[in-house]
Amino acid sequence: MEDTGRQAYAAAVTAQTEANLTNGFILPADAQATIREAQASGVGR
Repeated sequence: MEDTGRQAYAAAVTAQTEANLTNGFILPADAQATIREAQASGVGR
């Protein structure tokens, strides 16, 4: 099971990435890659 730190990091990255996508700052493929990388990251472990 994931710990809270990792979940919080992935959630924060996801929220900001979705905002950036909505505002046209990044492309959909880049948003998907960023979210995938955050979920796989060792941050918070």
